Amino acid sequence: MAWFIAHYIKDFGESYDREVKARISGISPGDYTRMGPAIRYLGEKLKGLFT
Repeated sequence: MAWFIAHYIKDFGESYDREVKARISGISPGDYTRMGPAIRYLGEKLKGLFT
């Protein structure tokens, strides 16, 4: 079973402002760099938002 930690960076309705840029700047690598499980999981969650 795969697991991951997802961090809030920016909401779709949120402006790309100084606070969002600071959140992006604060991203740092964690235990692993395997992004596949996280991308697949979040892709499924986001799929319904745009159809």
